[in-house]
Amino acid sequence: MKKDAIYITGHKNPDTDSICSAIAYAYLKQQCGENAVAIRIGEVNNETKFVLDTFGVDAPPFVTDIRTRVRDIDFDDVVTIPPTGMLHEAIEIMRKYKKKVIAVVDGRNHLLGMATISDITNTIVEEGEKKRELISHTPISNFAKLLNARLAFEPTEHHMDGDIFIASSTALNRDTREFENRIVVTSARKETQMRAIECGAAVIIATRSNVPSLEVLRYAKEHNCAYMVTEKDMYQTTQLVQTAIPVSLIMTNKLVNFHYDDYVEDVKVAINQSRFRSYPVLDHTGALVGLISRYHLFRYNSSKLILVDHNEMEQSIIGASHAEILEVIDHHRIGGIKTSSPVMFRNELVGCCGTIISRIYAEQGVVMPKEIAGILCGAIISDTLHFHSPTCTPIDIQQARYLADYAGIDLNEFAKGVLQASAEVSDKSPEEIIYNDLKYFEIEKFKVALGQINIMDLDDIRNIREDVLHSMEHLVDANGFHIAVMIFSCVDASGSYLLYTGEAAFLMKSAFQGMGEETGGYLFLPEVLSRKKQIVPRISEAARVYREQSH
Repeated sequence: MKKDAIYITGHKNPDTDSICSAIAYAYLKQQCGENAVAIRIGEVNNETKFVLDTFGVDAPPFVTDIRTRVRDIDFDDVVTIPPTGMLHEAIEIMRKYKKKVIAVVDGRNHLLGMATISDITNTIVEEGEKKRELISHTPISNFAKLLNARLAFEPTEHHMDGDIFIASSTALNRDTREFENRIVVTSARKETQMRAIECGAAVIIATRSNVPSLEVLRYAKEHNCAYMVTEKDMYQTTQLVQTAIPVSLIMTNKLVNFHYDDYVEDVKVAINQSRFRSYPVLDHTGALVGLISRYHLFRYNSSKLILVDHNEMEQSIIGASHAEILEVIDHHRIGGIKTSSPVMFRNELVGCCGTIISRIYAEQGVVMPKEIAGILCGAIISDTLHFHSPTCTPIDIQQARYLADYAGIDLNEFAKGVLQASAEVSDKSPEEIIYNDLKYFEIEKFKVALGQINIMDLDDIRNIREDVLHSMEHLVDANGFHIAVMIFSCVDASGSYLLYTGEAAFLMKSAFQGMGEETGGYLFLPEVLSRKKQIVPRISEAARVYREQSH
């Protein structure tokens, strides 16, 4: 998703009105200076494709989920270090970029571990066996690099135990065991260095010196003792040696990380169940791209959304309940939508949402391109069955005629093409027929699915009843619906053929008692064409009566 974009969408399983209204309203918003993007949450049916292709308009991009993902929010940059990097280098990087955490990555920027400033400083100031163990596993070359020392000799295998001993000239007569296997920091005096080597030192670091003694070098080789010289003093050397530990030895590799495409709501849950300061963010290749923390989850902006041709969450895009809904433009019943703040809600008693959109263009003085006028005209024809639906109003007719004239098309000829495209079911599978324009409702606690498609006549569906019914039964079982109804509406406006199934199928008998007749295994309802005006209200009333009688 694009940051700061306003997404405009119709309902699931979109019809022509839903898609064309989203396209038209997004264009209007763009002309008003807003970053509006039309999207769809379903496939484009034959009718919609005909309308869009007629005017050369592309379908909106297909989006299934509007929930905010990690990639949509601002998160922190991250500083990195290779696993061979030293604690001293890590501190310098963190100080330079004012970071409290550093990531350990390989050559492909894949995450190996994390270290915080506390991890590093605690390691440096710590004393005891753990500290000696870390230093014992530190490459001798790290000491030379950090001290800017000349490493005169490094044995292939060393016997360093990680303990650091400062040997001054007074140490010549000390217990020889005090030198054994230790890192011995000496003065520039050759005698002290030779004594330490003789007593079993693992590493000799001669301070305030820049030229190795050839005699000491020969003796160091004979005793398998590493030997280097540095111009730094004893104090500096002792302090720096402790920061030469590779960061890989102290990093945390048991991490909770997130990916670009993870949903922020899921990230919140995971973070609340853990105790890290920061969490790595990885891209699709597994490469590290940043860090996220609790702070980011309190300040991000939700996706912005405008709903057209619907106002119920059940019919909207996944994540709509988490989005910031800015507007609703619709012509259906008002369902159970809830918003966190006031919104512009426009609901009119017309037969098509496109009718409302076209009027908004005039109200706001926005010039409508001819192709936008054409697809809005197609939306009105579709939703009103070319003015034959009982939902059609004089306003729909007036706007359709105006839009057809503006777009330069013959209204009646265009309508024939639209309705013929909508009635083509021979090339569709049962699932495509059902999901062509499927809407979900919750009516008196009944979960109801109502699909609708246009047909020419009964012959179009006579031989597909069993296949469609089987798919409807699967729809009910898979989604927990109490009833599913498929409405086949004749484009000649003679009526609709209904097929239904589910445990609440008894509602249909009471809802349409005496109105229709069984024909070819379908319930035929003469002059019934509108799902929202003629079918949903009757099912709602039947469900209400049933609930009252049940109590």
